[in-house]
Amino acid sequence: MFERYTEDARRTLFFARYEASQLGGSTIEPEHLLLGLIRDSRVKDLLPEGLEHARRAVEQQVQQRERLSTSVEIPFSPPTRRILNAAAQEADALQHPYIGSEHLLIGILREEDPIAARYLHSAGVRLDAIRGLAAKGRSGDPLSVTTAATTYIRMRSIGEVRSPYQDVAAIPKGLGAQHGAEGVLELRSELEPGLADIEGFSHLYVIWCFHRVDRVELTAHPPSDDHPHGVFATRSPLRPNPIGLTVVELLKREGTKLHVRGIDMLDGTPILDIKPYLSSIAPEHLRRGWLEEAEHRRNEKRGQPPFFENKRDSQ
Repeated sequence: MFERYTEDARRTLFFARYEASQLGGSTIEPEHLLLGLIRDSRVKDLLPEGLEHARRAVEQQVQQRERLSTSVEIPFSPPTRRILNAAAQEADALQHPYIGSEHLLIGILREEDPIAARYLHSAGVRLDAIRGLAAKGRSGDPLSVTTAATTYIRMRSIGEVRSPYQDVAAIPKGLGAQHGAEGVLELRSELEPGLADIEGFSHLYVIWCFHRVDRVELTAHPPSDDHPHGVFATRSPLRPNPIGLTVVELLKREGTKLHVRGIDMLDGTPILDIKPYLSSIAPEHLRRGWLEEAEHRRNEKRGQPPFFENKRDSQ
């Protein structure tokens, strides 16, 4: 859902979650989304002066509860999900390949939320005016947009994963996790010519999208270790770009369906690309960073020798 979101839009969702936790909300509401938007300099340029007082106004209208830990999962409320859907509709109507903070702002105005939209209306913000400003778009070609030295690239999935896993909790994770589940990589019918000769390879790289991810965390706490690490030193799904990478064993091909073993993705996961698995790095030259240290600590406790763990995005 969030693969089209620009960096500022993802940042808005991150701060909306933070605001919800600070106000003790059990769900992320439109008013939290508004507070997240106001932190964005791009949105400030679209709004009249005086919105810096929005947080105080929101606090006066919501029932504040005890603050929640920022590590607590806070889901989107139904009104907020409608706003996110409306933002996507607005981007599509404007033929924008991206969903930015300006589209989220339009979504709030469309939802007519009793707190967020009312505050915007009282500040003189009007739907038609913001829609007109958003229509000017961001500089760039139809497939990529560059703002503030950041390039946004639009991709289309080439197919979906047919997996036995319906819930993230069911996927094996952590040190020693075994990934023997079988599934199917089902590509779009018009892409069948691109699968010619793929049967000659025993294993494949599958590049896919964490389509249920709704936030970014630059510090990760992988199940493989009890120490925090930078997200780029882990395979956490909460990445600036929610891209996953899995190596699977190719069992057979049936038209556009590749039957594989080693699935660690959810059913319905969008596939971005498939490549033959090739590696020229000898095992003795491969360094595995903090994972080796985590394995050593675990094995010392258990009195077991080190082992070579499969490298997966579920670490």
